[in-house]
Amino acid sequence: MTSAMGIWTSLEEKYFAEKEGEDKFITFKFFKFLIEDNMSILDQVHEFLILVSKFKNLNIKIPKKLLVRAIITKLPSSWHNYKKKLMHTLKDFSLGQIQKHLRIKDETRIREKNLNGASSSNVNYVDSGKNNKGNDNKRKGTWNSFK
Repeated sequence: MTSAMGIWTSLEEKYFAEKEGEDKFITFKFFKFLIEDNMSILDQVHEFLILVSKFKNLNIKIPKKLLVRAIITKLPSSWHNYKKKLMHTLKDFSLGQIQKHLRIKDETRIREKNLNGASSSNVNYVDSGKNNKGNDNKRKGTWNSFK
């Protein structure tokens, strides 16, 4: 394999095999990709779009409508009602429009979560009185000071 043609052939075989493996891996990641609540929704959408851009390198074209619908279906389960609303909307969104809708909804959810968390407070009350298990006259939740 000292000839230039032999080296060229072996390199083509090597990189063709790597490309096929990459095709399968990217396709697998595309279908398994899910958006989670623990990170920013828009950051994850951006990560998904980066994954989609790798399909362009492989000469695989994905229609924009399919991408928008894929983003909607990959939203977390806590977004179920909003996902349903978007899927039943008659209007087709562009990528920019769906990102705008998701940003607004994400900011609203964060604001509501912060408002609900700040306004609700729980108070736990612990009574340190004696526990008389043999006293049948004592009612649960009351403290009897008569002995």
